[in-house]
Amino acid sequence: MFKQVTDWQEKVRMYHLCFPDNVREEAEVLKILKDPEDDAFGCFEGEHLKAICVLHGRAILMLAVEPEFRCQGLGEALLREAEQRIKASGYHKLTIGVGTDNHYLMPGVPMNHGADRFFRNRGYVHSWGETECLDMNEDLSTFTYQEHA
Repeated sequence: MFKQVTDWQEKVRMYHLCFPDNVREEAEVLKILKDPEDDAFGCFEGEHLKAICVLHGRAILMLAVEPEFRCQGLGEALLREAEQRIKASGYHKLTIGVGTDNHYLMPGVPMNHGADRFFRNRGYVHSWGETECLDMNEDLSTFTYQEHA
């Protein structure tokens, strides 16, 4: 179901399409999305990338689904795959949004468009106070996948 995404231009297209209000400097966005150490995978319709997840270590840097493909289970499937890949890499905690050493696209989960609710409904909790973005975490040491409505 998933294919690796190696085309950095597709990563950038998805970033701008799904996060048009994010204020990260474009040079930093390009540097991060071109990083060969990141694990980027997605869902395609033919050759068209319709949903993507970008991992860096134990962090989900980006999980994005094109607007016309939302609410079809793609985000759920990408998140489940990300959790499994991160756990298989030996990590016991997953962070969404914030990477390491200034390696992030946004400082957490945007609180608009229901993204925060999507992650909260799947057990993620924010580690900051009430802000415009949530840095969310999930303990993977006891992680088991559960269906969510």
